This record gives sequence, C-alpha cells and structure tokens, in this order.
Amino acid sequence: MYRNVSVEAELLRSVSGGYTTQPGFISGATVDAMVATGFVKENRSVAATTDAGLSKIGDQGSLFTNFTLCGITNTDMVNQELSSGMTVTGGDGVITYLSGWNDSMFGKDYGNAEWYPIVVSETMLERLNADLDDQLILSAGSRAVTARIKGSYTGQFNGLGHLNGEAVLMPRSLMQELYEGDLYYSVADFVLDPALNRNLDTFRTEAEQMIQDDTKSLLPLNLVIWDEELRMVVQPMEKNLTLMQVLYPIAQTVAFFAAGVVALLLLLQEAKTAAILRVLGIPTRTVQRMLGRELLILGVVGVSMGILVALLLGKWSTQLLLCAVIYFLGLAVGTIVGCMAITKKKPLELLQVKE
Repeated sequence: MYRNVSVEAELLRSVSGGYTTQPGFISGATVDAMVATGFVKENRSVAATTDAGLSKIGDQGSLFTNFTLCGITNTDMVNQELSSGMTVTGGDGVITYLSGWNDSMFGKDYGNAEWYPIVVSETMLERLNADLDDQLILSAGSRAVTARIKGSYTGQFNGLGHLNGEAVLMPRSLMQELYEGDLYYSVADFVLDPALNRNLDTFRTEAEQMIQDDTKSLLPLNLVIWDEELRMVVQPMEKNLTLMQVLYPIAQTVAFFAAGVVALLLLLQEAKTAAILRVLGIPTRTVQRMLGRELLILGVVGVSMGILVALLLGKWSTQLLLCAVIYFLGLAVGTIVGCMAITKKKPLELLQVKE
C-alpha cells in the first residue's frame, strides 16, 4: 500500500515571511538540494524571472519587458491551483503550437541551443507585430540570445506563481542554460518516490535542515508534505496488518489443535465399534486404518469443498492453501492419536467402559 500512494512536497513562503516584488523567490540551490536527496521522483518546479526582454531582430529601441519569463518542464501544472494561494485569476490559457511542435518541447534537453523556443500570448504577438516561427532577441540579464516563437496562448495561466505582467513560457533546461543555473523559482513542487514512502521522516528532517541553512532564497520558506492519505489511511491499515501478522500464527496454531481435538473426540465415540471389530478378530492395525481412513476421507472432502467455494468466490490465495494444509495436518494428528487411544485397550475393557 505504501508503494501505491503518491506523496507530493511543496516549498511555500513562510506565513511570517516578508514580501518581494520578484515572482521567483525560492533559491535554485535549495530546489537542486531537494532533488539531490534521492526522494524526488519528479520535479515540477517553475523558474521565474522578470529581468528579461523581447525585441524583433533589427528593431532597435523597441524592447518589450512587461512579462515574466517562466521555465517549465511540462504544461501539466500551469493551470493548477496552488495551495499557497499564489495564483492568477482565470486559468483558461490554451496553447496553439506551430505545426510539428507540442507540449513535449518543454521536457526536451536541447544541449547548447543555437536558438530558444518560446511560447507567448496572442496579445504579445500583436504588440511585437510578430507571427509564429518569427525570430526575436531574448535579453536575459547580461546575455542576449535568439528566440523563436513556437506557440501562442489565449487567456491566462494560474499555477505559475505570482506573475508580473504576462507569461512567456520556455523549457526550464534552456532557462537554466541561459542563466547558468542561477535561477529562482515561483513554484517548487515535488512528487516523491513511492518506494521511499516509509522513509518520509528522513526526507522531512533533511529538507527542513536545508530550509534552515538556506541563505539565498528571497523569502523565508516552509516545507509542506501532502501525506494525509498516507498518515490517515495507509498507516492505520498497516498497523492493523502488522497486528494480523502477529495473530496469524496464533490463529493457525489454534486451527491445528482444534482440528486435532475434533478428530480425537469423534474417534472416541467410535470406541464401541473398535471393540466389536477387535472381538471379531480383526487386527488392531486394521481397525486403526479403517476408522482413521474414514475420518481422513471426510476431512479431505470437507477441505476440498472449502477450496472449491473459495475459487468460485474469487478468494483463492496461497494463504488459503496454507490454512487448508495446517487444518488437515491437525486432523491427521488427531486421527492418529484417537485411533491409538481407542485400540490400545482390550476389547472387553472397551465394551465394559461403553456399557
């Protein structure tokens, strides 16, 4: 059950924290450190900055800067409400891509790119007097690179954090290359590896220590691990299963002895039959085989019927087979003991006892 529950963790600004005009306030070093713990299966963080500008090639003096440059790995998170409440109203952004391009552009590793694919809003296309696949100059900090418009969108996105102006989307890998890894994130959302769910306390301790040691983030941070399902549902069930694992051997032992006692009591009621057979001159071992075989055959029939019913109900398991085997062993031991008990005395003594 632990392996089937997906747990997410998120870095939020602390409730008692200050305020910054920058959309990205979480240090990239802290995000990288979270990923380096080995607990993170998927990093869905959004890098964001406002120190970028766009202009058409050859159009000197016309620089569009009223936007937030966002580096993402996929578009799954761009229209999701954030638990931090840092959202943009709307959330109806729909992207139209140039032919041959789609959402996968954000997850690709471009290496040393000659140009940078971006997605801009329809209103930005109008302001820049540009079309899809046009080349622009993207200024970021002290660098200027070629960008090509591979898609446009209408409406607005939430889930990107606190945006200044409109959003320009680009692959996060290229944004890391553009800023040489010195990024700040507006959203830091991580999907943790379900295989390590039992060690979440270790991750929590390591992550909280990272936050305490963080001196680069622009605001105090708080770590939230969304593990309510794990704590409120799975953990209690795991405790019950642990208790059942402890009680299971006890229940099997009880079943073993119960089957043996039942067999013994049934055979003791056949003492008179055993005496009569002995009086008739039938050897002791033959009497034991006759009475024991009858009881064991009944036991086999009963166990087989139980297994058949379980198969018809779809309840078959190896544990059921183990229970059947243990029950039958108890029945066999009880049968052997019972047969020896009713045949060890002389026939006349058995008949006197029954009378």
